[in-house]
Amino acid sequence: YVISQRDKELMRLKEDGKNGMSMITSQQITLARQIPLNKFASGHYDVQVIVRDNVAGKTVITDKDTFHVK
Repeated sequence: YVISQRDKELMRLKEDGKNGMSMITSQQITLARQIPLNKFASGHYDVQVIVRDNVAGKTVITDKDTFHVK
């Protein structure tokens, strides 16, 4: 997970499978994770997920999605 603001990376979290919820089927993986935002000032931020498939040797980068901290 990459958290950024105005194209400046602020936080990068690596999924270890221990700190979130995951569901895996043969065609899909669903992840849910809490991201600590207590050090973020009020404002708009972007989150993006980067997935590395070590079997296929491919990397997938999701579109950015925006969220707001009050």
